[in-house]
Amino acid sequence: MKTTKKMKFTITLLLFAFFANANTVEIFFQKSNIFFKTYVVDSKVDYNALKNDSSSLTEVLKIASELDLSTLDSNSYKAFWINTYNLVVIKGIISSYPLNSVKEIKGFFDKKTYLIGGEELTLKKIEEKKLRKVLNDSFLNFVLVCAANGCPPLISEAYLPELIDKQLEFQTRRSINNPNFIRINKKKKVVEISEIFDWYREEFINQDERIIDFINKYRAEKIDNTYTIEYYKYDWSLNKKQ
Repeated sequence: MKTTKKMKFTITLLLFAFFANANTVEIFFQKSNIFFKTYVVDSKVDYNALKNDSSSLTEVLKIASELDLSTLDSNSYKAFWINTYNLVVIKGIISSYPLNSVKEIKGFFDKKTYLIGGEELTLKKIEEKKLRKVLNDSFLNFVLVCAANGCPPLISEAYLPELIDKQLEFQTRRSINNPNFIRINKKKKVVEISEIFDWYREEFINQDERIIDFINKYRAEKIDNTYTIEYYKYDWSLNKKQ
């Protein structure tokens, strides 16, 4: 009898812990969604407003720091780490704002650490170990935003588990069909593309493919395969709302 009661008590505690954490994960997504809707306008971040009051950012990152991430399903995992990366980037900028470029902050990506899920992580570790190594998804290149105008646009909402795959593809199509991101010169038969495609080349192409083949998968107006590819210089200026 005592053993049975003890087992029931243990199971109750485990269930309570599971549902308490699930509720906290849900709150993380809710508050992240509110944050991005409030402070991201036309793909730009309102750093001035955040510098005056960053309490909402501090709150959502505190939730992220305390979560037990071992219980996340695959969609929640993907959405959580993408949101967290973008939130941490903004946090890092606010800590040194005002500035004109993330490049002005020494060790921004590989030295400064943040407590996430009970683990101290740099942005580089989040990107490489939590995202690219686990997911191996070319779509990541269109949703991870490094506070630069050269990055694909930051959306004014959170990535959510129930929408994540649609959101990733939508952002990929949005970027690739953006004439400022993929620049076509029909007279010269040249397509100018971001250095992102060069830095992460292996994520975009298979053995017999070209970068242009990947791009055409998501282009409304296909690019002629005979066009020459050139890489334009990455714009590291800060993606701030004017």
